[in-house]
Amino acid sequence: MRDYRGLTVGEHNNMVVRLHPQARRGERPKRGVPAETRARIVAAAASEFRTGGYFGTDSNVIARAAGYAPGTFYKHFADKRAAFMAVYTEWIRAQWKDFEAIARRQLPQAETAARFVDLLLVNHREWRVFRASLTALVATDPVVRRHHRDCRKRQVKRMTELLGGSKSAREALGLLVIEHIADAVVDGETDAIGVPEAVAREHLVTALMRMPKPRRTTAATAKPPTKRSALRVTRAPRRRA
Repeated sequence: MRDYRGLTVGEHNNMVVRLHPQARRGERPKRGVPAETRARIVAAAASEFRTGGYFGTDSNVIARAAGYAPGTFYKHFADKRAAFMAVYTEWIRAQWKDFEAIARRQLPQAETAARFVDLLLVNHREWRVFRASLTALVATDPVVRRHHRDCRKRQVKRMTELLGGSKSAREALGLLVIEHIADAVVDGETDAIGVPEAVAREHLVTALMRMPKPRRTTAATAKPPTKRSALRVTRAPRRRA
């Protein structure tokens, strides 16, 4: 499958590289730089969680994959759950960089919506195992559930802003539905009920296009100041006698 930039799924969203470029080359960061150590552990955790899921991954495996002893892992994370939430946060951040890059291009609405949907499907497909673990943890772990809810609020807000929506409850629900449909496409549910992926994709694009466009103020549409407001701006203040 190709994404909106013509890259394959694996080329597009390799979180190990996106979170910490040195991880792929096997270069160990210098000692005494906690931020670099933490970033490398998060990158290794992303790789492990993405392929083995949360329940099939051990913190010791993550530490060794990052090039450290298991004790180093616990200097940065209380447990495996904390590392999982860190990966989730960084995954969202990396994904939003791509969404915002599309929005900055100011393409026609139909093309923007199509690229948003393609990127969404690529991300969900690439992180299918990770997202399955996330769903299970949200249902059973109150700490992960609270973290997930906080992230979801920010996600909906940012997506609404990018699409020029009004931040209404209806639009927020619409964005959630779009994401759940994307999950169904990736998991093969839509195909199982006789809905081809191409049809589901077109439905998602149409749903995004229904979001209202942001209203831009230009010189032609801006209202000229009234005579009274102009006087308030230009009139000099009175001097006291």
